[in-house]
Amino acid sequence: MFISIPPQRYALPALFHAFLVPSYLLAAYFLLRNAPSSPNLQSIPVSSPPLSLTVYLALSPLSTPDFPALLRPLTTEPTIYIQQLVIVCPESFFPELDSRLSQFINQSHPRLQTSLVLKPVKLADDVRSEILISAAQAATDWVLILDDKLIDDISSPALLALWDDIVFASPSLDIYDFLPPPPYLNSTLPRTPFQFWEDIYTREPPLLLQTSMLRTERLPHSHLDNPSLSGPEVVNESIVFLFPSFQSLQSASKMVCQFLSKGYSPQVFIYDRKRLLASTSWRSLDYDLCSHGRLIVHENINVEGFVTDRRPGLLSWLDHLATNAKILFSVTEDKSGLEGLLSMHTLLNSTRIYIPENQYFYTDWIGSLSIEELQHWHTPRFTFTITTFNRPESFRRLLDSLSSGLYFGDSNLNVRITIEKEANFETQYLAQTFEWIHGSMQIHQRIVHGGLLPAIVESWYPADNNSYGLLLEDDIELSPLFYAWVKMTILKYRYSLETSHYTKLFGVSLYQQKTLELPPKGRQPFNARTLFSSQPSLNIPTNTPYLSPIPCSWGAIYFPEHWREFYTYLSSRLDKPKGTDHEDPVVPNVRSNRWTHSWKRFFIELVYLRGYVMLYPNFADFVSLSTNHLEVGSHVHARSAMSPEKRDSFFLPLMQLPAIEETGVSTGLLDLPELELPNWTDLPVLNLTGSLATLDSLAYTGQKRAEEMGLL
Repeated sequence: MFISIPPQRYALPALFHAFLVPSYLLAAYFLLRNAPSSPNLQSIPVSSPPLSLTVYLALSPLSTPDFPALLRPLTTEPTIYIQQLVIVCPESFFPELDSRLSQFINQSHPRLQTSLVLKPVKLADDVRSEILISAAQAATDWVLILDDKLIDDISSPALLALWDDIVFASPSLDIYDFLPPPPYLNSTLPRTPFQFWEDIYTREPPLLLQTSMLRTERLPHSHLDNPSLSGPEVVNESIVFLFPSFQSLQSASKMVCQFLSKGYSPQVFIYDRKRLLASTSWRSLDYDLCSHGRLIVHENINVEGFVTDRRPGLLSWLDHLATNAKILFSVTEDKSGLEGLLSMHTLLNSTRIYIPENQYFYTDWIGSLSIEELQHWHTPRFTFTITTFNRPESFRRLLDSLSSGLYFGDSNLNVRITIEKEANFETQYLAQTFEWIHGSMQIHQRIVHGGLLPAIVESWYPADNNSYGLLLEDDIELSPLFYAWVKMTILKYRYSLETSHYTKLFGVSLYQQKTLELPPKGRQPFNARTLFSSQPSLNIPTNTPYLSPIPCSWGAIYFPEHWREFYTYLSSRLDKPKGTDHEDPVVPNVRSNRWTHSWKRFFIELVYLRGYVMLYPNFADFVSLSTNHLEVGSHVHARSAMSPEKRDSFFLPLMQLPAIEETGVSTGLLDLPELELPNWTDLPVLNLTGSLATLDSLAYTGQKRAEEMGLL
């Protein structure tokens, strides 16, 4: 049945919505499309030739690359156009391609000046994504994307012809460049090139693209999902490693893999010491080193008879780093050559850390530190102060242990030896003949006998807030890894992003507490691990370091602000009238009140009043970074020194260097919760007599006592 619908009248508002609104929207759209480009993006005229060019070539196992055709344009055109050729292929095809291409270059183009990079990916489907991501990060002005069909002509006119037919006619890409045309666009309107709305990923090579148009953050996310880049969440900062061999990389594997597991992006380059300046090409290898993620290692390609005056391959590789390089590690042995080379690169602003090649085996602890902490690697300056009298054999043992320490390339470590007035000739001779290669050395000979208190207190005074003092008496012996513990803890608790929280920390002990000295009833055995395990409800890890207000005198680092404050406090304390010392002790119920000639007594008073604490290690079996041999001296009588029980209560086993293995070793320094130093708020706190406390309770007790004594 046919139904006739009578004509209807249309109201003016309906006509407005039907015709005028779409017209205004369309006009606004074209105004947007033709608006001037953003001022931070330059529009390059069509007549301008490319200034520099990176060529990306995608190959698959089914490809049969014609190497003469591939390299012909690279050897005939001016090299100002072609800075680098990057060949991306699946891993399965990489060994064959690497062998064939290297053989062809050696035979036919030994003087090839274009930097050549081979980059494997796990799957064939990853090749296109990898090329687009890499192209977005290219250092050149332009990128040329090819497939196995190659290209016969890459002269400037030919390239410009490609650009005339490019996907984007707009000189800049914004969000509307990825929009489809309006749905109501019809054939009656002026014709606009369809390329304006065409997705870049639908085009087939060859493609010439302006690098500024391909910023990674502007690429659609669906094209950035690359299975080959799976692993931990990647931090947009990288740590660069420059090694002279794969053996050096393997020795540093514990550190490198720990950075990778934390989400950083380790960028590794293996250079040839003999051809550091000559080698201009490099390739990428997927190196099976870490269990936490994929590690790409880049290696110089050495071509026989290769001579060129182009940029070295190392600098070319640095130009193509995809992330912001904050830290650079390399070997001390090559520091002078690398520094000269790096002075020509913008990476000059990164923190560069040079470690002796044979010490990378013991760098696992460095991997526990953050980028922010590592950026302060060269900030702290240390003075090792040694106080000695008439114990030459003890003095010699301490000096030997100091010489045997690993210092990981640091050269700002100063030694200051203080010798008492009556020291014998052998002690003086040992001091004068001691050779120290990690910094300066000073010898201070006292002309008036002062005793241990002024000898210790006057042995060091900080120059600024980045100066730290390690106080040593001559009956102490150090672990070869003592400086690694010092460096790791100082960087963690003095130079992290949360430094303002650590103002109560006055130092770091190298020595573990095995005996509590301050209980009024006398010394008592102590084991921090036993204490923590006895409180299961508190969930304290038994292997955690801890905080204690007890200052250590058997090997400890003291912080500058607190040491200066101690000077002021001690000066005022020693000015008190005689006879008032024991009437009203500052710290009640502790044995240190009887130590009339000990600097520790007065330091204990200060930290008690202020609520200050020191960090103590807590390794298994009391393994320590320093030990005390309890030998006869100012505060140790002969009878005590000869007692085996007494000596055993102070002597601790030193942390020794582990046996070297092919792929690095665990030093033992990371026998810590989650393999790193705990955050400040996670550290357990003890009081002066070894009971669990809190920082707030220590501060409250000290403030209350200061008010009672009128010391505020």
